[in-house]
Amino acid sequence: MFAIMEATGATGGAALAELRRCGIRVRALARDPERAAILWTQGVEVVITASDDADALAAAFLGVDAACVMPSPHRPSSAVARAIGQSRLRHVVAISPAGACPDFEDALLATGASVTFVRRLDTAKSGAVGGRTAGRLAARCLMEIRA
Repeated sequence: MFAIMEATGATGGAALAELRRCGIRVRALARDPERAAILWTQGVEVVITASDDADALAAAFLGVDAACVMPSPHRPSSAVARAIGQSRLRHVVAISPAGACPDFEDALLATGASVTFVRRLDTAKSGAVGGRTAGRLAARCLMEIRA
């Protein structure tokens, strides 16, 4: 089982959909119960938690093989790294805007987990990796961890 942060957003939602399409169990982490309601009706395990609550995130990470995480654009993201350390999560795929979150990335590396970074490049240039593409790519990275 994999945990997916921001599972009701475009990027996390794309990761979740790709994993489910491949028959992999997913624990969706979401902030808004109303937006997560559709996932419950689809049989997805949902945990409502804020991305700045390290204890709640750590509890949500327990029992998963790996997690897809991303920094919150509105909150400090050190709680995510603390949660990874507290839960002793071994594998993480982190999606972040290109070069925009060095503190987040450094904190993840300091956890001791094996971290794969997927950089989201939201530009109009051909070949850019947007949010949904980054989510699908992160799902593929998670599946490689499992293999």
